[in-house]
Amino acid sequence: MLIISNPNAGKKQGPDLIRQHVTWFIDEFLPPTVVPEVKQTTKEGDAGVFALEYIRQNTGKDRITILVSGGDTTIHEIIQHVESGLQTDMHLPRVDIALLPMGTANALYYSEFPPERTEDICKTFDPRVQRRLATLDKETRSTLLSLSALCSNLPTAPLTIARSLIYDAEGTLSTSVFSVVVVSSCTSETRMINLLLCTTLALHALILHEAEALRHTHPGIERFKIAAMQNITRWSSAALRLPDGYSVYNPVTHSFEESVSSSPTTLEGPFAYLLSTVNVDRLELAFNITPLASTLPPAGPAFELIVVRPARDPTLNGKDDAARQAFAAKSGALLMAAYQQGAHVKLRYGKDGQPVGLEDSEEGFLVEYLRAPSWMWVPVSRPYSV
Repeated sequence: MLIISNPNAGKKQGPDLIRQHVTWFIDEFLPPTVVPEVKQTTKEGDAGVFALEYIRQNTGKDRITILVSGGDTTIHEIIQHVESGLQTDMHLPRVDIALLPMGTANALYYSEFPPERTEDICKTFDPRVQRRLATLDKETRSTLLSLSALCSNLPTAPLTIARSLIYDAEGTLSTSVFSVVVVSSCTSETRMINLLLCTTLALHALILHEAEALRHTHPGIERFKIAAMQNITRWSSAALRLPDGYSVYNPVTHSFEESVSSSPTTLEGPFAYLLSTVNVDRLELAFNITPLASTLPPAGPAFELIVVRPARDPTLNGKDDAARQAFAAKSGALLMAAYQQGAHVKLRYGKDGQPVGLEDSEEGFLVEYLRAPSWMWVPVSRPYSV
């Protein structure tokens, strides 16, 4: 077993967790043939290098395990480096990845092990593991669920990796990216593998960009809310192209309805918000931005897309500063509703244009919740006011 530890992730508590609890779990609950090798990252990219090296060293084995202590960025580094560096004609072992959520947001971990289900999840573990967890404080216990599942020999969950192809203005492919990315124009396709992607555009891309600049002064998740408020009046002029066969969520019937178009569909902007994810129903502990990924999961690999287009607001006229300021409050209400177990997906426009509940209006919905095997984002110009 390889343990990759990012000591600078999140609150920098990973190394202590490994020393105080992880090694004990491994010694106590895994076979004596499992000898953990701990490698600590010192710079960006190390996690991917360590993982790729370990996989290459074990190409003759059927199955290996990598325990990752870090956040979503650490996972992204591993996925990107391994996917780019492995040769497909090699005999590769199956790689099981267990997670220690030591990052800031830990979207993948908390989507797989949501806090509201911790008690039920613990009941599935080996009784010896359950007894050990019962002796730990609630916070420590919540970080050891993935490791506990590994120690209990529970089945692993296959995840989806998405590949994003980024083109320049002339239409030439400039970059091919796997896993967590921020892009301004791309096509995307999905296939099965044990990894994750979150693609962001419009407001969410600006949030992530500026939140990174706030990391040193605001290391916690509060920096994302600060960045959101700083950029909430910005819109992106673009077109979203969807293939035949994409689905649209109907909040009234609580179901996805497949489009009837026999040709690709184009959704015209401007866009106030666009987020595309796979594997996750949240981007942080309580921010359930794509909640149907878990409560109404797709049958196979698919993107969850959250789209907000101001032009759908029946009371909004134009794209000037006044219109963007007026819509900003609605965007803010929508984002806050995502913290209420994903309530934003059922918000309607009231007669006065303000967000209201599902039963309080017959107007259209603020959010277009889409599910598609691929999509293309084509920017028309730079975001308004940028």
